[in-house]
Amino acid sequence: MNKKYPGYRILEFCLSDGQGGLELYMLNITGQLRSRGHVVYSITRPGTFLFEALNGEMNQPFERPKLRKLFSVASKIARYIEARRIDIMHMHWGYDLLLVTVVKRLCRRPVKLIYSRQMQITKSKRDPYHRLLYSQLDLFTAITGKLLKEAQRYLPMRPSNIDLLRYGITPVEGDGDRESFLGGMGLNPGRFTIGCFSRIEYAKGQHLLLEAVSMLNAEGVEVQAVIVGHGMDPAYRGRLEGQVQSNGLGEQLRFMDFIKDPMKIMPCFDVIVLPTFEETFGLVLVEAMSMGVVVIGSRAGGVPEIIDHGVTGLMFESGNSRDLASTLRTLHRDPGLRKELAAGGRVSARENYSDDSHMERLEAFFDRVITTERSII
Repeated sequence: MNKKYPGYRILEFCLSDGQGGLELYMLNITGQLRSRGHVVYSITRPGTFLFEALNGEMNQPFERPKLRKLFSVASKIARYIEARRIDIMHMHWGYDLLLVTVVKRLCRRPVKLIYSRQMQITKSKRDPYHRLLYSQLDLFTAITGKLLKEAQRYLPMRPSNIDLLRYGITPVEGDGDRESFLGGMGLNPGRFTIGCFSRIEYAKGQHLLLEAVSMLNAEGVEVQAVIVGHGMDPAYRGRLEGQVQSNGLGEQLRFMDFIKDPMKIMPCFDVIVLPTFEETFGLVLVEAMSMGVVVIGSRAGGVPEIIDHGVTGLMFESGNSRDLASTLRTLHRDPGLRKELAAGGRVSARENYSDDSHMERLEAFFDRVITTERSII
């Protein structure tokens, strides 16, 4: 922690009901900030993954309010902030922006507001409504260079109040027990195994992976796959299960629910694939790389910032299951290439995405907003 200041009093804020990278990031930094000497409170929605994970005396439950109750809920949160002498409110989910800006306006304490954005920005926010909201932000952080450029282009904020904050990770110990893990799921531990870690919804592209596996099996290339993630869209999950049955993949495909520590099982796979159409970042890729597992990602969004094609992993044409199958075939046939790419990815992930560097940069941002005035356009 920056020695210039004692620990700050921070409120981590997220009413998302999801189970993915955004929620895991908030959970991770809440613990990290506490370990670095800060006093950290949280506000989460009852019954959600984050609520269950953070439940305790320093976590306050709030439902996401309907518009007619916005000021009533915001007033309660403002009083919560005042009573705990919060210095910084740190938000993560875009749908919370209206609520937290009203909270800040109602709060009699000069609390600072930071928004860590993890999703792409596709249109201008320079209309009067968004100008009013973004006028309350002291800092906006983006997780990729691409997202940073989008923010500078679309948001009604000065570039000096928009900055880059890449994810950070801490690799876990161990290489995973492949025999027990795959064997326990009824899969063959000796077969080339693909892992896919992501929320289960259409934009994440799991159907592309199933199509690719089906193509390979039809060619006699024996592969199997495990899809790990929370089912956000039951209809899409049903479509995937139907795809498994219609393509005769019952022996080669398994579904596994969301797990909090995915890196612990990543070494059980030969390759980790992120088939998303356009992922803003792709934390799962960095996690897999750090654990020494070769990765494949779609050539879109923030993925090209993570994967140096042919050096630290491979990319395929976004949305193209045939190209994905070809890329998997290449790795299946060439264990030496897998080993080379895995080694390159491991070095890149551990050098460029360390948790310590991430937290030091985040704390520097805290120092900055505490000691400087907000600047908007």
